[in-house]
Amino acid sequence: MKHALLTAALAVASCVYLNAENRLYTAEVLGDLVKVSDNGKYVSVGDSENTLSYIWNIDSPTEFKSLGGEEDRIEAYDVSDNGAVVGAIYKTGGLMRPVIVRDGYVEELPVHAATRNEAYAVAITPDASVIGGMMFINDPTSEISGRYYPCRWVLNDAGAYELVSYTDIELPDHQGFWTTCMSQDGSTLGGRLYCGSGSTIPALVKDGELIIWNTLTEQMRPVYYKGEVIGEVLRYFIDGYQDGYSGEYFVGEFDYVDAQGNFYGARTIATDVHGEEGEGTLTYYACVYNSTTGEWYDNPDYSVFGSGIGGDIIFTTSGRIIENGEISGVTSRFGVASPRSVNMVTATSADGAVLCGQLYETNAATGEYQYYPFVLLLDTPLVAGIDDIVSDGGDIAVVLSRGRIDVTGTSDVAVYDMEGRKVSASPTSFVTPGLYVVKAGGLSKKVLVK
Repeated sequence: MKHALLTAALAVASCVYLNAENRLYTAEVLGDLVKVSDNGKYVSVGDSENTLSYIWNIDSPTEFKSLGGEEDRIEAYDVSDNGAVVGAIYKTGGLMRPVIVRDGYVEELPVHAATRNEAYAVAITPDASVIGGMMFINDPTSEISGRYYPCRWVLNDAGAYELVSYTDIELPDHQGFWTTCMSQDGSTLGGRLYCGSGSTIPALVKDGELIIWNTLTEQMRPVYYKGEVIGEVLRYFIDGYQDGYSGEYFVGEFDYVDAQGNFYGARTIATDVHGEEGEGTLTYYACVYNSTTGEWYDNPDYSVFGSGIGGDIIFTTSGRIIENGEISGVTSRFGVASPRSVNMVTATSADGAVLCGQLYETNAATGEYQYYPFVLLLDTPLVAGIDDIVSDGGDIAVVLSRGRIDVTGTSDVAVYDMEGRKVSASPTSFVTPGLYVVKAGGLSKKVLVK
């Protein structure tokens, strides 16, 4: 399905709140799904309850323009550097189908033949070459007759997106894998895995392989009545803890990944697990997982980390920032006023010059929170810029920034550590600080990444 967008798109006037050179923009539109492009030029806004979406452009920062045509009901999830927005469109019969809005058109993405009522595109690489998402696939072996399976759409040479579905991944007999984010190179999907009898745990799908950090087991246990065994029942265990024991469950997921490959979210850890019934203590943590080093940072003082930059700057609930161990608030830290309370910064541009997220207030009639988007432009980026540029004087250049190596002018790339191990073949490589040898086309250089 492809058709022209409404040319006279609704422009919702926003308000700007500023102090010094930092500027905060918001609007009287509902939106809890707020993401910014890597270059900071675009922000997508989606309202998950009303299926309405908007796009913000730094060239006209006081406007949040509606996305899609007059009859479209689109739920926006993410936006690329060229303003392509991915999400899902609500169709007749309650169907949700993945779409990309690019070059003034709404284009439906292909889905697996066994897809049932829901399929979503939720993340896109900065260059719009890869889209990540999930589809609810028919599966009669599941208790709910299906599961959410992760998938990607890859742009081919003809300019069309081809579906890469991961229906061969073995998932627990539950709702499946819900995709929430994707690494900048498009290789790794992050999200939550439904498991046990009612739990969720953080999970990744890298190059089609499911990665989790919990051990999931099932056991048939006897059922007693008046001291006699009358049957058996299936019990679920996570890291030895009986899921749902005393009414407690694991809670975890990844919500965001930054340019350095850090995944932000929440997880649960079981301790003091003992006994045949799998008793123990569950502790809930906000967390950051560094996909390059494999290290975790867990903090029990917060329920979730919504986003961050390099693991050094973390944005969490109630508009708080953890910055090199110091805690502050968004409005006080950046000297801006806001008409509503800040809930969370949900995404940042690569250099941290543009932040976006949610404001909230309580609905007087229902007592529930209502979320509104905000965009915060900073006069000084939170991330230092380019550290160095190495070139041979021709078209090929190696650009070095914190935790990152970018190669331009060729796709023939190989990055080696000082032990001679090949660590990447991508034009964009996320690496730990240290010395590397970069071979790009005919260029070969030793470089230092800070």
